Amino acid sequence: MGIEDKVVIENSAIKLIAREYVRSGSVRPIEKKIKQVVLDSLNSDNISYDQYSVIRISEDDVYNSLGSIPIKSGNRPELDVYPAGVCNCLGVCGGLGNVFPVEIIKTPYLKKGRITGLPKKVMKDSIYNAEIYVSNYLGRTLENTSILFGEGAIPKDGPSAGIALTAALISINTGIPVDKTVAFTGEIDILGYVYAIGGEEEKLSAALSAGITKVFIPYENYRLLDENDKLKLYTGLSIIPVRHMSEVINDLFPSLAIGEKSSSDKTALKGNVEDSYNRDYRQVI
Repeated sequence: MGIEDKVVIENSAIKLIAREYVRSGSVRPIEKKIKQVVLDSLNSDNISYDQYSVIRISEDDVYNSLGSIPIKSGNRPELDVYPAGVCNCLGVCGGLGNVFPVEIIKTPYLKKGRITGLPKKVMKDSIYNAEIYVSNYLGRTLENTSILFGEGAIPKDGPSAGIALTAALISINTGIPVDKTVAFTGEIDILGYVYAIGGEEEKLSAALSAGITKVFIPYENYRLLDENDKLKLYTGLSIIPVRHMSEVINDLFPSLAIGEKSSSDKTALKGNVEDSYNRDYRQVI
C-alpha cells in the first residue's frame, strides 16, 4: 500500500481550496494546492489519523498549510439593490458552481460598446443571440451598451449565460431592474428558445450558498433533476423550468408580457412564437 492509499482528503477541504485559494478555473492550479496541503500535513507534527490508520486532510489542514484566505479580485461592496442591467449568472469553475454578475450599462458616448471579463467565442455568440432576440421582442434598435462578466480575471466560455444576458439586456433597455436574489442558467437561440446546459447540480448548490432564492433553468435540466429525485436537495430555492425566454419575461417583466401587448407587431410575434413552440422543431441536446 502506497502513501497515496493512506491519505484521504475530505470533500469540504477540496472545495475550500478550489473556492478560496485558486483564481483560475483550470484543474492544474487546484491540484498544485492540494499537493502542497498534503505534503505540509505529512510533515506536520500533528498528523490526524482515523480509526483505519488513514491520514485525513480537513479544512483545518488547508488553513494551516495555505494560511488566511486571500482577497479575491471579485470582492466588491455588496449592492443592496441591483440597478437595471445587472443579473446573476450561474457557472462552473474548477468543478464547482459559482455565481457571478452580468453587468450591462448604456455607453452612448462610445462609438462601439465594449465586452469585458474575458468571455470567449461561445459566450460572445450568446451575446449576439440575446441582442437579436431582445431587439426583435422590444421592436426597436437597442441602445449602445457595454457588457462586463464578473470575476474578470477568470476566462469564461459556454452558452449557459444566454438567458442571464437576455434578462440583463431587457432590464437595461427598459429600466426595469431584476432582483438580486434571482439567478439564471440556460442557452438561448435567436428565437428565444432555451436549451439544456451542464453542471446544473453544482450551479444550484452555488446559488443556495450565495443566498439566491429563485433560479431559472432549462426545462430539460429540471426534468432530469425531478426524475432522479434531486430537487429535494435544494430546499428553499425556487427552481423555475423554462422552455422559452417569454416565460422568464412573463415572470420578471410582466408589463412586457406578450399577452398584454395590444400592438399588431406583438400580436404577430406571439403567433410566431406559439407556432414554432408547438412544432418543437429542435431537439434539446
